[in-house]
Amino acid sequence: MLHILILILEILGILLAVSAGILLFLLLALIFLPFCYRIETAGRLEEKREFRAELRVVWLCFILKGVYPSLKKGIRWRIQLGCFPLYDSAGRKVGNRRRRKAEGGPAPRAGNKRDGEEAAERKEDGDERSSPGSFEEAGSSSAPPKPRETAAESKVMDRLLAFRGKMEYTIGGIYDKIKKIIENIRYYIDVIRGDTFRAAFSLSKEELARVLRMICPKKWEMQLTAGMGEPSSTGQMMAAYGILYPRIGSHVILQPDFEKRVLEGRGYLRGRVTVFILLVAALRLYRDRNLRQLLRLLKKEET
Repeated sequence: MLHILILILEILGILLAVSAGILLFLLLALIFLPFCYRIETAGRLEEKREFRAELRVVWLCFILKGVYPSLKKGIRWRIQLGCFPLYDSAGRKVGNRRRRKAEGGPAPRAGNKRDGEEAAERKEDGDERSSPGSFEEAGSSSAPPKPRETAAESKVMDRLLAFRGKMEYTIGGIYDKIKKIIENIRYYIDVIRGDTFRAAFSLSKEELARVLRMICPKKWEMQLTAGMGEPSSTGQMMAAYGILYPRIGSHVILQPDFEKRVLEGRGYLRGRVTVFILLVAALRLYRDRNLRQLLRLLKKEET
């Protein structure tokens, strides 16, 4: 019996160790392995506008794919593990549509009879209320006495005094709010002009530039066919392209069309994102003393 218990504990320990190893591997892979992305586009701008875009994100063996077929259709998302699909938005929509057809339309409402009975009861109540006896009782009641002129004047004066008090209170509240807003603006202007804000802003700008350099695509290329409909306008466009050619010539290939007005082309860009760089930037910002002091100043806390 003891040997069986020890064997079960050994098996459980091995399973726990394997599970912990898999989780640790996935965590390290999430931090250090990059997310590679690729965006491809193709389109034509004429009488019939056509546009297609595709986004592909690859991490380890997982692939996230988003396809935008045309302007009339939505985005189709697809997640797959290698060659095996795990999720497809188009398949889920088709399944829901088939299920609705199989179930049939909505059931008819069963409250029509009850609504008719309530309407009849309301009508009977109205007839009882409008009976002649009610008019006779109303006619027999004596008319209320007319108020005196002095009472009316005092009532008017009370209303005027109450209105004056409300106006003074409202104007005083508006003045206090404006004064508080002006004080807050002056306070934040002093904070922005201080050395703490400059140091924190400099560090934040440096970390943001580093993250953007990492996120920006490493390779991109575009092939365009463009025409303005007139040879002179197309020539001016090619002149502008010639001016920009030293900077974008290796990435953008432009072919002119001097006969018709058209804009057609395709392009792609790809890059990668690493979680480790984002964590390092966040840790540097968190450990910066000037940034923490700036947050306390913005919250108007005592430092």
